[in-house]
Amino acid sequence: MERRSDGRIRVWADGGMGGSGLAGAGYIDITATELPALLHRAHADLLGFLRVLKAWADSLIPFCADALVDSLDRQIAITEQAGPNVSPQ
Repeated sequence: MERRSDGRIRVWADGGMGGSGLAGAGYIDITATELPALLHRAHADLLGFLRVLKAWADSLIPFCADALVDSLDRQIAITEQAGPNVSPQ
């Protein structure tokens, strides 16, 4: 992520600015006021993914479905508290 001279923020799909992703990966330019809502939406989508994963795992491996979902959640910190600069809108 990079703050541009025009006040916009550039976010790369690969981590950008020396990230280890694919060369030539795309980016988006957004305003600083758009970022919190976009982050909130991405977080809501990830929470939805955890719910779907839980239902799927319950149907196939009910004996360890909770452990699977909890492990994935811990690895990518979906339900971890949001930082001070991320406010839902």
